[in-house]
Amino acid sequence: MMTKPFLSWLTKNKLKATDKWVPDLRCVTDTSTFRYLSNTGYSSDQVVERAVEDGWFFVNEDQPPELTFQDVLNKVEGEIYA
Repeated sequence: MMTKPFLSWLTKNKLKATDKWVPDLRCVTDTSTFRYLSNTGYSSDQVVERAVEDGWFFVNEDQPPELTFQDVLNKVEGEIYA
C-alpha cells in the first residue's frame, strides 16, 4: 500500500464537523470522511494555516496568501487518486 502522508497529516489536523467545506470534503473522500472530521476540529482557515506552517504549501511572504481550503481538497484528491 502506498503511503499517503498528507492524508495522515489531515487525520491529526481534523476539520471541524460543522465547517462549510465539509460537503466538499465528503465528495472528495467518498465515505471515509469521518477520519478527517471532529466536533472540536479546526476551521478550514486554520487547517490551511497549519498546512502552510507544516510545509505542505509554499507561500511567498512578499505576497498576500492566496491559498484556500480548495487547495487542501486538491491535495487530498491527488493522494486519493494517485
